[in-house]
Amino acid sequence: TQLEAINQQLQSQPNSVLKAKALQNLGVTLQNVGAFSASLSVLEQSLSIAQQIGVAVDTGPSANSTSTAANSTVASTVLLALGRTWQGLSDVDQALSFYEQASASATTPLNQVNARLSQLGLLISTDQRSAAQTLLAKIRMQLPALPASRSAVYAYVNFVQSWMQLSPKASSLEMMQILSTAVDQAEQLK
Repeated sequence: TQLEAINQQLQSQPNSVLKAKALQNLGVTLQNVGAFSASLSVLEQSLSIAQQIGVAVDTGPSANSTSTAANSTVASTVLLALGRTWQGLSDVDQALSFYEQASASATTPLNQVNARLSQLGLLISTDQRSAAQTLLAKIRMQLPALPASRSAVYAYVNFVQSWMQLSPKASSLEMMQILSTAVDQAEQLK
């Protein structure tokens, strides 16, 4: 298939942040078409490259903080994608583990919130209510730190949807305030 051809082309490229990111995108695409085993393999390779490059940059005599941050961001987003792939493979424990790793390694508040929202959704869908309540409170505290962006607007909406699933009788006023913030940000971004 065309995706296999792309993977073959990527294999001939030298390891770099660009290759790690391209493999991540390919892994997510494979995930989206339901090819979870192939996605897992490609994402693991992407993570390995991101970590190798990160170590090389971090320990080098002239460490470049921009490169280090880029590698960390790639690693965090690949960990999130691996969590989603494991979730697609119905391995809840592996998925939760990767979501936690993605959250812990996130270099931006938005990446951390997105990892936690994925974790929250899985906790809710597997009826782990206590853990979900704890995580919901953590995410709620992080929302004000999100910079205005389309991704932040989606995060606000995702958060309220999860909150409604977890606690249908929760304060609708608070939920409306959060959604109002999302609407304000969306209007600013026009």
